[in-house]
Amino acid sequence: MSQEKPSVSGRQDEGVATGRRLRLLGLICMVLFLADFFVDKHGHHAWENLPGAYGFFGLLACGVLALVASLLRKFVERDEDYYD
Repeated sequence: MSQEKPSVSGRQDEGVATGRRLRLLGLICMVLFLADFFVDKHGHHAWENLPGAYGFFGLLACGVLALVASLLRKFVERDEDYYD
């Protein structure tokens, strides 16, 4: 007889619900990516007409923001005993 380990919040079905949400999110992303092939776009630059260009641009921008934030942290970080 196996016993399920309760989650931190106490809900037994939390892992199942999270998996369903992730699968739904993935399905929505795939549908939107496929719809990008059939939508007539009027971009100002050539790269804007590529399928998935805005999704790739968003992923790239998010990565750049994370990199800039990690570099900026070195300049604004305080010592451990700053408030002591």
